[in-house]
Amino acid sequence: MKNLIVFGGTGRSGLAVLKQAADELDIQVTAFVRTPTKIPGHVRSKILVVKGDVLKKEEVSDAIKGKDAVISCLGNGFSLMPTTVISRGIGNIIEGMRENNVKQIVVVGVAFLLPNGYYTPFFMKGIVNDHARMINMLKKAKDLDWVIAAPPEISDQLFTNEYTTTLNKNAPEYVVSTQDLAHWLLRCIKDDKLMNESCHQMVGISSKLPLKNWLSTTSGVSTLVLVALLVLSIYYYTV
Repeated sequence: MKNLIVFGGTGRSGLAVLKQAADELDIQVTAFVRTPTKIPGHVRSKILVVKGDVLKKEEVSDAIKGKDAVISCLGNGFSLMPTTVISRGIGNIIEGMRENNVKQIVVVGVAFLLPNGYYTPFFMKGIVNDHARMINMLKKAKDLDWVIAAPPEISDQLFTNEYTTTLNKNAPEYVVSTQDLAHWLLRCIKDDKLMNESCHQMVGISSKLPLKNWLSTTSGVSTLVLVALLVLSIYYYTV
């Protein structure tokens, strides 16, 4: 049985990981969170929850003790304000892993930082810059087996099992379901072959969502707006 610890378990991606891992028979999962009550009761009852602050080195190291692998879904919630929580948290996690001889870590990054990544909107530069600091720290940690999942828009959608992963480049779609992302993160931890193939790489990931689901995402709404503007423009210039 794999002993897994999840950081950032109260965000969208982290909660999806906890919900899926809680039902896995071959994984024992610990959630390290600041506010345990943000984890639904039916999930909390199936896992071990440790209350702590990822910015406190000793608490992070103590939580990692005895674990086999780490998943980090650290983020800034829905805030787009500049932050250092992601990179400082990863720094403490890396130190804690070394202190406890834990080698495997899979983290959630952003597609903007892939080699052929999308242009970063100015209002997201603050958080994307902290993801870049996190990536640079991981790249220097050559003694660890790290993998960076690099999703585009993350949308609260159901598990489709129709997702695509690509090494070091954008996946074909502009959105990924939280449940598909969580499924791949856990696969990477459980499947040594997949971990070895992805080790020290950034992995693009996207979901092929049904049309009605895709239309509810930011990408879908933006496309509808653009189509509407195009139709209005054509009408205006032809009338």
